[in-house]
Amino acid sequence: MLALLLPLLAAMIPPNPIHDAATYMTLVDRTSHGVRYMVRAPDSAPLDVVHVFGKPRERGRAHGSLLARRLLEFLYVDMPLFYESEVASLDLSGLPSWLVAAIEKIEPSVEDRAAQIFDLALGWLEGVQRPFNTASASGVYDELDAIAEGMCAQIGTSTGPCANVTAVQRQLHLVNVLPDLIRMQCSMLGAWGDAVAAADGALVQMRSLDFGAGPFANNTLLLVHHPSGGAQPFASLTFPGFAGVVTGLSPSAAVSEKVNDLAGGGKPPGSYEGQSTAYVIRDMVQFATAKEEAATIAANATRTWGVWLGVGDRASQQLEVIEYSRASADTFDATTLPAKTGQPPIRHVAYVDKHPQPSTKDDTLPTTLARLVGTLSAEVIAQQVPRATQSGDVHIGVYDLSPARPTALFALGSTDANGTYTGPGGRYAWAAPFVRFELEGEGGLWREKWPAEAVENVSKTAGAER
Repeated sequence: MLALLLPLLAAMIPPNPIHDAATYMTLVDRTSHGVRYMVRAPDSAPLDVVHVFGKPRERGRAHGSLLARRLLEFLYVDMPLFYESEVASLDLSGLPSWLVAAIEKIEPSVEDRAAQIFDLALGWLEGVQRPFNTASASGVYDELDAIAEGMCAQIGTSTGPCANVTAVQRQLHLVNVLPDLIRMQCSMLGAWGDAVAAADGALVQMRSLDFGAGPFANNTLLLVHHPSGGAQPFASLTFPGFAGVVTGLSPSAAVSEKVNDLAGGGKPPGSYEGQSTAYVIRDMVQFATAKEEAATIAANATRTWGVWLGVGDRASQQLEVIEYSRASADTFDATTLPAKTGQPPIRHVAYVDKHPQPSTKDDTLPTTLARLVGTLSAEVIAQQVPRATQSGDVHIGVYDLSPARPTALFALGSTDANGTYTGPGGRYAWAAPFVRFELEGEGGLWREKWPAEAVENVSKTAGAER
């Protein structure tokens, strides 16, 4: 009954507002290899937009320098609180027996028990995955180490965490493998052809991130990489200090993701020994110029745990979905996907909802899409779909990959003082306004110019804002 009512109720609620980012964007700070802006759209959570340029180390140092105080608080205040909230539900299955024994020996009375447990688990996981992660051409470890250096150059190394820069680098290494330890529930869709309103039938794509409460909603930022050597730029809706990608796009392609839980319980067989999933997604966004190349990256990776990956590209203007698991990386299109998801087929629409698959108990997403098919656009999806399905607590990305109007729309969740979405100051991303970014042309994300010179601390006051 609820599944039938949600689309009707959503249709009665005023659509989510959409604001143009350029109208509300101001310069905060600039370095030789980076620029930081702040977008403060009406009734929206403030969004840092950080452009970084050059080689991995140069981009990392700019990232750390421009977000120094925010990064410091995220790593050393917000994340320890998150560990405390998650430690009781931490899934130890798949961890080696000696590690589980070491974790269980930590006394409940120890003040920083949660931090110790996560340090042990993430330390082991990062060590196992490091050989696979460093094999990538993305240079994520150079980038992460430089983020710590850039942060500490701004904070100072005399006291506090930056008195040991190597320890800060280790914290960044650990935080970046967290998505493989605590996996996310999300949803995705792509629509094209006669499913969309545009006459050219170009692809529109959605990715909603459901990651629960914690520090992530209040720490979302848009990080835009401009690698040197003429390589394609790419963007990640992400968190301070993250080199992996969970929500990202480039001029060529966009990637959506959700964990692959199985109906009836459990997950596809997997292993922690492989390339971190967020780094595989990073490789797909950074290097793929078509969905076939992204599928090859997934197929060639040493995969860990099961996720669904939706890859839309500008070349084909279609979305394919990869059932990514330890055993295989099989691809499906709008015609073949319903046999895997248990959901009804919709012509020129590929989608996976937030529930375990095959999803047979909740038809909210297909019902909503069937109501809107033929009228779908980036704006219609943003305003109608997430709030009907109530998917996307942390953030949502919606993309129009048309050559004629390439845009990205983002909505951000926020949590209150108690870390919930429902108290004063809290709101799910699916209930929030969207901010629209142009991708090409004057002021487009891909067209940001390399800073002509280092101009440090354009605004020290604004630069310290969260």
